Amino acid sequence: MENFVCGQPFALSALNPNDPTSGIKAAWDFEYRWQYYGLAVKNGFAIWDRFDGNHEGFTLRTGAPPEDWNVGINWTSQTPTDVTYLLKGGGLFQRTLQWFHQRVYFTHLPQEASHGYTLPVPNARDFEFKELTGFYEPFDIRGTAFIIYRYEDPYRSDDAWAYIPTLRRVRRISAEVKSDALLGTDAALDEFYGFSDHELEWNWKFLGFKDILMPMEPKDDYTHSYGPNGMVPDTGWQLRKAAVTQRIAKNPRHPMSSVVNFWDAEDWIALIHHDFDRKGKLWRMIQWEGMYTENAKNFAEINHGVEAMHWDHGYCVDVQNNRGTLWFGLGTGNPGVAPGHVEALYDINKLEQIHR
Repeated sequence: MENFVCGQPFALSALNPNDPTSGIKAAWDFEYRWQYYGLAVKNGFAIWDRFDGNHEGFTLRTGAPPEDWNVGINWTSQTPTDVTYLLKGGGLFQRTLQWFHQRVYFTHLPQEASHGYTLPVPNARDFEFKELTGFYEPFDIRGTAFIIYRYEDPYRSDDAWAYIPTLRRVRRISAEVKSDALLGTDAALDEFYGFSDHELEWNWKFLGFKDILMPMEPKDDYTHSYGPNGMVPDTGWQLRKAAVTQRIAKNPRHPMSSVVNFWDAEDWIALIHHDFDRKGKLWRMIQWEGMYTENAKNFAEINHGVEAMHWDHGYCVDVQNNRGTLWFGLGTGNPGVAPGHVEALYDINKLEQIHR
């Protein structure tokens, strides 16, 4: 990766199961896939799903994230107020969390060639990206927010902070916290996007290419779910060529011993991954659904012209505990960014501004 500037670091022809370096090469291809300035999710939902039940009488309405979080994005489209119709089939929905998310990349930006391929903000060269994930419903967690700084130096650990409303203070969080289940869901911060940890924290092996059937391009911009436990995407499915890798945790305290990732070989978004516990047994399966920006009907203002695939929906199934979490977003896209907004959004001192 020395002297890497931007773009896909390694061609598909450079990936070979017999090459011991191909695993980490595939990982870097995923890391530096085309995402414009990064993903934003205006109205995200995480739904706790307990199997062998039903959610009759369940309703799901959208809320509004705090203005301090989304003021820098030109949202003009509106999301439906009641989105209960998206969730069919079975499953006992115990709890719903609503969240906002924005990740912004600071370096390796081809659209910023005139600024040295970096975002025109102070010290941009020090960072790969910064991200904020904030929860605003239900009331008992409103204002809970996480900010993560990923540095350009791949050997440098992330800095991460959380604002906890019950404590009314900002606290630094450790790498171990980032690998734990997030707020009672079945996924961790380090599993966002299919993989959000450091490449150098894992040993990688490239297993080859495989054609798999995956959900793509949600109906009406929004994913519909059905099935016995409400965990099956009722949407368009496509046969996709996937680059398959296995990563083995170097840290013996990591809750997962290894993970098998399937990444789309065309645009490198995550398709599905399988987590294995410390005993080597299958623990969780997380399936992702992607959306092409140019096909967006709603929120075209943050999608059209980007020409990228981005996350839209995910199902996390805990096969050991017979439960799962539905993750989906309304108002997802890859917006342009205003430098002033970026500096304010990731200011640790402002995390305390959003109270319950």
